[in-house]
Amino acid sequence: MGADNGLCNSTHARKPTSFHKKVASYNRTVLDLNPYIHPYIVFGNSGTMRPFNPRDFGIEPLSVVAVVCNKTVGLGVKIYGIWGDERKDSGDKAYIGEASLSLAQACYGNVRPGKPHTDTDVLYIAFNGTEAVPGANGAKWDAESYDEFADSIDELGDKLVSRFPLNIW
Repeated sequence: MGADNGLCNSTHARKPTSFHKKVASYNRTVLDLNPYIHPYIVFGNSGTMRPFNPRDFGIEPLSVVAVVCNKTVGLGVKIYGIWGDERKDSGDKAYIGEASLSLAQACYGNVRPGKPHTDTDVLYIAFNGTEAVPGANGAKWDAESYDEFADSIDELGDKLVSRFPLNIW
């Protein structure tokens, strides 16, 4: 699944994402999303506390989402990610809103495992419909860096954001 970019030791284990089989089906030598490369969000809760399924609103797995963070609206800074994982309950709480390390660092810089960003100042704008999904050939799933992957979804992200009557970027 790729290197951890030096932020975690080699014994750091990751669980497969909810959509790892779909990623693997793209046949791009990538078996799952890599949190150090792919900017993905954890969206939806398949637990029992507060179940929420984005598919009920037409949001498709591995679709592009706009990410507003670190007061980026109006500054011309754009960050796109993908819906790459879901969450189950954690004890007596339902959590959504986590992000891959690469996305967290794009937003806030010095975010590391064990030193997360915990403020509630991030907005995910998910787009419904199949046109929001880059598919096997619409993104560089086998990218070797965050920048390489992010660049590969910029054009689709810009097209989706253009649906808004006002430009958020």
